[in-house]
Amino acid sequence: MSAIVGRGDFRYRIADDWAKLSDGWQFGDVAGNFRHSWGEGIFRRAHGVHMGPDETIYLTDDGDHTVRKCSLEGKLLLTIGIPDAPAPFMSGEPFCRCTHTALSPNNEIYVSDGHGCRLI
Repeated sequence: MSAIVGRGDFRYRIADDWAKLSDGWQFGDVAGNFRHSWGEGIFRRAHGVHMGPDETIYLTDDGDHTVRKCSLEGKLLLTIGIPDAPAPFMSGEPFCRCTHTALSPNNEIYVSDGHGCRLI
């Protein structure tokens, strides 16, 4: 019997065995049934993910200072920024710990580059 948490109208039964993961995998910030993966060895510190209207994925990596556009199968379609080459602080060049993307109605890519880098 699993525990019930919460009170009043907000009571929930804990289901410890709800997720199905492959051996050697564990959840980080995402939950759900694991189906497959791709991108191992490409992303240093994935930060943001954005789904494009054409079923492509925009992946922002603030660890290697890039934005990558990929197919749902993991095929790399576009890289913006230079991997492992952070732009100088406040230079206006791409990127220094970029965090997320957004698309305009005209499919222009907007990138937030808000963390910034200070090399001391």
